[in-house]
Amino acid sequence: LVEAAVTTAHFTQLTLGAEVVAGGTVLCRATIKSGTRFGRVLFTARDGTFCHVTVDLATGTLVGSANVLSASVLDRGGGWWRVTITAAVAAWATLPKWRVQLMQSASVATYLGDAVSAVDVCAVDVCEQQVRMVTGYDEFLRTDAAGYIQGAAAGTAWVRMPLAVGGGFKYLESRFKGSFKGSAGDGLEWAVSAQLEVRNA
Repeated sequence: LVEAAVTTAHFTQLTLGAEVVAGGTVLCRATIKSGTRFGRVLFTARDGTFCHVTVDLATGTLVGSANVLSASVLDRGGGWWRVTITAAVAAWATLPKWRVQLMQSASVATYLGDAVSAVDVCAVDVCEQQVRMVTGYDEFLRTDAAGYIQGAAAGTAWVRMPLAVGGGFKYLESRFKGSFKGSAGDGLEWAVSAQLEVRNA
C-alpha cells in the first residue's frame, strides 16, 4: 500500500458481505509492516460507525482507537505486527467495510502523500488479513507468538482445542490420529476431517 501524491486518505479497502451479521461481534486482523509510518486498521460497521486502532509501526504501540471492543498488537518478528480488533456490528442496510490505512501521525488521516511511503500488507514470509464473526465456539487452536500451535501437558503432539461437550464447548487436550481427509471449497476454504484422541485433562 503506497501513498498517492495527492491530499487524501491513503488506504486499501474491501467491502464485506452478508457474512458479517448485524447484532454480532466481528473480529478483524491484519499483519502489517513499516518502519517509517503509522498504520490504522479500520472496520466500518453497518451504520457507518468507524471502529479502528492506530499503531506506531516502528514500535508496535497502540497510539489511538475508537469504537472497538478490544484491540491487540502481536510482534511477529522482522518488523511485522499482527493487529487485531473486535467490534460490534450494528443493524443497518449498508454493507460493512474493512480497511488498512496509512497515517501521517496518530491522528492525521488525510494528508499530502509522497508516492513513496508505504505499508506492507502481504509478503512472502507473512501474509494475513482476516475478518470473521466471533461466535464463542470458533475452531481456532491457541498459538504462541511465532504462530505455532501450543502443545498441551502431555507433549507437543497434544494441543488444547475447543470440542463440543454436553451442549457447550470445552478446551480439551487432543491429538490427531491417522490420515487427514480434505476437500476444497470456495476460495481458500477447506473441509478437513480426522480422527481425534482426547485426554480427560
